[in-house]
Amino acid sequence: MQYCLVQNDIIGRPQALPRNWQNISNFYLLAPEIVASYGWYPCHTSEKPAYDESAQRLTEALTLGDAEVFQTWHVTDLTPEERMQYLISIRPQFKQYLDDHMNAEVAFRDYDNITSACTWKDATDPVWAAESREADQFREACYKVSYQIENAVVTGQQSVPTREQFIAQLPRLGWAPPAPPDNGNLPLS
Repeated sequence: MQYCLVQNDIIGRPQALPRNWQNISNFYLLAPEIVASYGWYPCHTSEKPAYDESAQRLTEALTLGDAEVFQTWHVTDLTPEERMQYLISIRPQFKQYLDDHMNAEVAFRDYDNITSACTWKDATDPVWAAESREADQFREACYKVSYQIENAVVTGQQSVPTREQFIAQLPRLGWAPPAPPDNGNLPLS
């Protein structure tokens, strides 16, 4: 059972009764009417409802009834300004997902990251120059999709994606991992 301490009409957070309180040992073993005389009332807790944190806010209300506290939850829609603030707060996370994805895609060709892959456009080696142009187009396509995801989240058309969901929506470069070196052994069958 959870209890709330009520002092000066302020209801504290639901919690287990303390083992010792003020100068009273084994406070948690006292009868409910005795702990109530010290301002501790049983709290009827309720489960938090599911909600979309990108579009809604969850608030808790604690109400003192006749010698007991009741916990309720309220889900309200965020204002457009609050949604924008939320997006601003998670944008660095989206940027990290984007960078991780692009860097992983170019790593198959031994580029350190997407930026280094895009710097070889003027290389004299035609293969490197072509890879660089391809990486640059890939980067641009990824940024376009990333901005579309952000816009969908802020307008409520999409909930905040997990890392996996975010990356699944991004384009793939399509560079296959390098084939293992031929060591002369036959494949296992």
